[in-house]
Amino acid sequence: MLRRKQIASYIDANFGKSPLDGGMYYDATNRIKLVRAYYEMKMDDTQVDEITWEDLEMDHVFLTVNHANCFAGEQVLYDQLHRTEILGSAEQREKYERQLDAWLEHPKERLQVEEKLYEIGKFKNDYLFASLIESVDQWSVDNIWFLHLMQGLLAVCLLGTIMLKSQMCGVELMVVIAVNLMIYLRTKNRYEVFFSALGSLKKLYDFVDWITHRNMEMSVWIDQQQAKEVASQTRKLVRKIMPFGIRKQGVNNGELSAILADYLWGITLMDCAALNHMVRLIMEQKQAVYTLYKFAGQVDAQIAVASYRKSLTKWCKPEMEHGRIAARGLVHPLLSHAVGNDFVLENRAIITGANASGKSTFMKAMAINAILAQTIHTCTADEFQVGKVQVMTCMSLRDDVESGESYYFREAKYLRRILHQIKEKGKVFCVIDEIFKGTNTTERIAASKALLEYLVQTDAFVLVATHDREIVDNAFYYNYYFESEVMEHDIVFDYKIREGFGGKSNAIALLELLGYPQEIVQKAREYVI
Repeated sequence: MLRRKQIASYIDANFGKSPLDGGMYYDATNRIKLVRAYYEMKMDDTQVDEITWEDLEMDHVFLTVNHANCFAGEQVLYDQLHRTEILGSAEQREKYERQLDAWLEHPKERLQVEEKLYEIGKFKNDYLFASLIESVDQWSVDNIWFLHLMQGLLAVCLLGTIMLKSQMCGVELMVVIAVNLMIYLRTKNRYEVFFSALGSLKKLYDFVDWITHRNMEMSVWIDQQQAKEVASQTRKLVRKIMPFGIRKQGVNNGELSAILADYLWGITLMDCAALNHMVRLIMEQKQAVYTLYKFAGQVDAQIAVASYRKSLTKWCKPEMEHGRIAARGLVHPLLSHAVGNDFVLENRAIITGANASGKSTFMKAMAINAILAQTIHTCTADEFQVGKVQVMTCMSLRDDVESGESYYFREAKYLRRILHQIKEKGKVFCVIDEIFKGTNTTERIAASKALLEYLVQTDAFVLVATHDREIVDNAFYYNYYFESEVMEHDIVFDYKIREGFGGKSNAIALLELLGYPQEIVQKAREYVI
């Protein structure tokens, strides 16, 4: 009882707080590969692509949103953040908002649900559950006929030893036992992960079944009818695996009776036969098991987003406006005490400004919030407007030593993928930082002008940052800039975006502030003139 109260107190205390401030009972940062397993299983072209995900540091964004209590919640949330079509209709968004509001307005009921989700846990092997179910047919025991043969030989040798009291039968019995034990141990080691998946299935079922027996009214934020259907579809399956799971749990806990029973089942190869039977049962109920997993994961993911909203000092529900992308008081979700900006992107814009003035951070804030608006209907701004768009970026590039690809080669490839997507789907929000900076000045300017002129002919929203004044003078692009002021001992930024072309270069001033020889600084200024 004490532990349960401690868990409840822990969950309640951490609701509405950033998971990165400590308090999470394991380090999710080290588990990203495991969390990704469900998403990687479903990868398709309807999602935020990997280049954009990495450019925008979306793993870090996920960690700030990740208030989930169990592995299924983490995996469903991670997948959800990739899928901009998940709240595509007004009805879906309205239902989602009702659910989030309900979790915030009913803290007592929410805490009860969170406690049950917490019991499901976040053990390492749990994260492989969805992948194992997807490939469950591969887990069938090989050469099942041989197992049955060895079971028959065991029975014959045992009867011969008892009834005939034959020493030879006794020797043969020991040989068969040894062979069966080897088969069992080999099988056990191979299927250890699958055994743990059966435990995950039981915990997921217990949660959904618990939901169906609640007396409180939960229809607003949980579809109890769906829960009943899912529980009904998987009840027989779970009951059949329960004895097996209980025994395995006893072995894990070091219970002598369970260990002895486990070896007895191993020697008789009953475990192997049971495993094969359970694989067949899961194959038959594969879709129902998936639904069970997703149901628990979606409930947990909803609570995580509700908690994320409460943790933010600034957030809003986006307006799904298809004609533009606009923000008021926009801040980057990963920055504390960030400067808010107002911005309207009707179609295309070029941003200039000195190094470290805030260009890249602002563009990332726009792109990230365009994703958050479509995936969790939550933006870090006072107001945010965006329609259905696919966000694609070309920003955080570097040479790839292993592949031998240069910076420019990779940049050209990444930009080509954006052009392909625009041609295929049209409505793309493309964000490009320092366009074609991986090549010489003459060709960079020429290629940049050609690309920007091409994009004018498309329906894409385009946001580009550059230091090249030669490409700014384009009648089809609105101009914006970030300002900086060089002081006696420092360079000061206000991180506010302004309309027009400006932004003082600070590159040479920075050399002077860093103590470069005055001869170098003076010559640099002369060359600029």
